[in-house]
Amino acid sequence: MQELRSTDILDKEIQADARKKADRILRQAEVDCEKIISSVSENIKKAEDDKTNFYALKIQALENDKKATLPLEKERFQVSFMQQQIVNGINKYLSSLSVEQQIKLAIGKFDFSSVTKNVTAYIYGFSVSDVEKVLKNKLENKLLACKETQFNKLVIEEEAGLENPKGIILEAEDLSFRCRLTITQSVSKILDKKRSELSQSLFGGQL
Repeated sequence: MQELRSTDILDKEIQADARKKADRILRQAEVDCEKIISSVSENIKKAEDDKTNFYALKIQALENDKKATLPLEKERFQVSFMQQQIVNGINKYLSSLSVEQQIKLAIGKFDFSSVTKNVTAYIYGFSVSDVEKVLKNKLENKLLACKETQFNKLVIEEEAGLENPKGIILEAEDLSFRCRLTITQSVSKILDKKRSELSQSLFGGQL
């Protein structure tokens, strides 16, 4: 009987000790959980702050870029607008010229005495017969023929914004040279030398 009571007491002590250990484990687990939960909240808050700062810097950089590019965009727009208005004015002026004046503009100050070989004239934009009359007078027996061609077929040219490109291309019989006498070429030279004056005349320095 004494042994049974001793066993019961031992069992109760073991159970009590086990409960104590279990309580300690549960309390520690609760503390650990609170720490984890607290750290998660802190990490989330830090991540949110980092993202907020990141996007704030991105937005600021975009704003700075926008402020930096606006003056350039404005300047590009002004230059493009002025160029278009100048070209429009030139097209209007060209349309008011007679055929003879347009041919004279295409020829410019070309020295026909420098042509020492027989040549064929390829013509675009003009009437072949109109140009032939002028060239026969200037080239005399060196002009073999006048033929019609198309803009940019024999010689690559910039349009320079002209609505009706017109010109004459002289080609030597032995193909040793080609000479370009075009309105596009003359207009390009005028734009290179007189762009500022044309702009001043059109806009009066208002842009």
